[in-house]
Order: sequence, then C-alpha cells, then structure tokens
Amino acid sequence: MAPANTRAFQDLLSDCPLLVTVNFSGCLGVTDAAVLQVADSCEFLQSLNLRGCKSITGMGFTFLKQATSLTRLKVGGCDQISERAFADTIVGLSNLTKLDASNLDGLSDSSVEIMLSSCPELKSVNVNNNMMLTSKTLDCFARYGQRIASLSIGGNANFDDEAMKNMLVHAESLIKLKMSGCVSLTDATLQSITHYGAALEYLDICQRLLLPMASWS
Repeated sequence: MAPANTRAFQDLLSDCPLLVTVNFSGCLGVTDAAVLQVADSCEFLQSLNLRGCKSITGMGFTFLKQATSLTRLKVGGCDQISERAFADTIVGLSNLTKLDASNLDGLSDSSVEIMLSSCPELKSVNVNNNMMLTSKTLDCFARYGQRIASLSIGGNANFDDEAMKNMLVHAESLIKLKMSGCVSLTDATLQSITHYGAALEYLDICQRLLLPMASWS
C-alpha cells in the first residue's frame, strides 16, 4: 500500500465521516500522520486494526488518545511504540473491550497493570511474545482481569506455575486461554487448569509446556 498520507486518503476520510471500522493490518505505508488523520476524522471509530504497521511510532500511537470511542484496537507488531507512549495513551481508552498488544518491544509488567486498571471493560487481551513480561503480569491479570473471557499470553518464557495458578483462581470469566510457547510452565500448571479451569472452552498449550513423559502415562 502507498503511504496513507496522500490527498486521496484525506478525501476518503472526509467523505466517509461515519466510519466505525478501519483495518490497516500489514500496511507498511501507514505512518503517524495517517493515525492522526484517522483520529481527527473518524468521530465514531470503534475498531482500528494497525497490526504489523511497523512505521507507526510512539508519537503516532499517542494520537489515539482522542479516539475515545474505540472499543477494539490491534497494535500487535508495532514495535516502535515505546513503553511510555503505550502507558500514556491506554489510560484514555477506557472503553476498550478487545486489545491486541502482542509483539511490542516496549510492553512491560507496569504497562500491563496500567492497561488493566484503566480499561475495566476489557474482555479479550493478547500480549503474546512480549519478552519483558514476567509473572508480575499474571499477578495483574489476577487482580484486575476478572471480566476477561479471552486471554493470549503465549511466547512469554518468564511465567511461573504459582503465578499461573493465582491467575486461574481469579479468572472468573475466562473461557479461552492461549499459552503456547510458555516454556517455563510445567505440569503443575496443567493441574491448576484441571482444578480452576472448568469453564474453559478453548485451550492452546502447544510449543510447549515442560511436561515429563510420565505425565501422559
């Protein structure tokens, strides 16, 4: 896709003032300027997909502060978004019900806590493949995430069984759990799921938990 800062793009936004959904997924030509134009022009915007738009920086992300009607946001893979920009922006998006914040180099435990405490309506969260996250993130989900129905935490190697158990104990609404690639978790986490995950309808544990072969005998 050509850079989304052309006159044609500006005209499109001006002529379509009722847009509620915009999908830029994978468009490398989408820049900070395009995000600003969308935030300025789409008064009724509810769903924005910026997944894989790697030209967007922290400054561009902060333009979404004014998009207070957003309920669904995907910024997975926008790896120029800094920890500070994420935290400063997410506090103003309190209506979010679905958030994809996977593959963000700047996402930390404190960022997750700010996100969960600021967005009480969140039902679906994806924080896959964020290498800075530790078991403190699971503690945050235990503290604030009782309404979350779908949680993706895969690819994070720093989670431990005890924090996972604590999160599951408090996950009152959880029906979908993706945790593939959480290689530090053992069969103790499976036991916790057995005890506290009766409401689960979907479970992804591939690639892989550290399970001894005896666990399957």
